Amino acid sequence: MHLEIVTQRGIVFNSNVEVGTFSGSDGSFQVLEHHANMISWLKIGIIEIKRKEDVVSFSIQGGVLEVCNNKATVLTDEAVLQK
Repeated sequence: MHLEIVTQRGIVFNSNVEVGTFSGSDGSFQVLEHHANMISWLKIGIIEIKRKEDVVSFSIQGGVLEVCNNKATVLTDEAVLQK
């Protein structure tokens, strides 16, 4: 699945991933390859992204996730890479 995280400043993450874990308004959930199309509000929290070679995390202040045709897009005001 392809994942993009987009902020007001532009695209901060753009890569193929195995799984993404998101903080939804009703709790944490995962999106895998070929997930059904969906839109979800995201609350303040961490996005954890697992790729074949590593795991990357971003803290966000809320936003929206759209999943469509094996592509996930997060729209958020700010995404900070966690070290």
